[in-house]
Amino acid sequence: MRARRIILWSAAIIVGVPVALSVLAISVVLVGVNISPGQRLIERKVGPLTGGMVEISGLSGMLPQHLALSSLRIRDTKGIWLELDDFDLRWSPLSLLHMDARVNSLTARRLSLIRAPVSDSGASAPQKSTTSKSSLHMRVDLERLHVDRIEVGADFTGRPTLFTLDGHARIGSVAPFLNGVSARTLPNMDVGLHLGRLDVASALDVTLQTPSDRIALAASFKEGAGGFATTLGQLPQIDPLDLHLNLNCLRTNAALDFGLNAGPVT
Repeated sequence: MRARRIILWSAAIIVGVPVALSVLAISVVLVGVNISPGQRLIERKVGPLTGGMVEISGLSGMLPQHLALSSLRIRDTKGIWLELDDFDLRWSPLSLLHMDARVNSLTARRLSLIRAPVSDSGASAPQKSTTSKSSLHMRVDLERLHVDRIEVGADFTGRPTLFTLDGHARIGSVAPFLNGVSARTLPNMDVGLHLGRLDVASALDVTLQTPSDRIALAASFKEGAGGFATTLGQLPQIDPLDLHLNLNCLRTNAALDFGLNAGPVT
């Protein structure tokens, strides 16, 4: 009996001590990243750990479920090409245990895409992807997406352009998108997006619902004088532009409604 107790105690110590130390280490890490000295240390280490490509400041929030940054900068060999100010992410890490990426809100005051990034000439060529199907049936539940101001450089839109963005997304599984999505394989979704311009009168609105056997898509794009038809398309005669598209059908039987009003053209 004594030998049995010794064995049980030994087993408990062998298993219990590493577990206790692991829990303690995780607790220390979580406490460390949620106090000012730990957050300032992370800010200092991000640059060296990314080869100087990423710079952050103003890290705060109750990590990991709430991450806030005053600023984030991404560089390449020519300098900064992306800036993000007052970023705030509130989500549930524990939901990942149930294969659910649940994000309560993803917001920012300002996102600036200054120019297109340059590729690293010394980087190795990307390897060919395999043809095996992904089994990552992760659900995505984004309740609120908001960016007050998006500044897009001339590399992308021909001239500097200002936007604002709002949206939400509920996607039953990301696997179909990784495997080559089609109308038949679309997961159950409820997506809404509003992209408005701040410099001219222009807005894009998109809603998409895909219950098990149907597709319901509504999209509208309206812009006044001096919009993309003029600056990108070099067709000022079709400003102002008013376009709508509605699709409501079974996945195997489409019914499309399309309309376009463009300047004097209807």
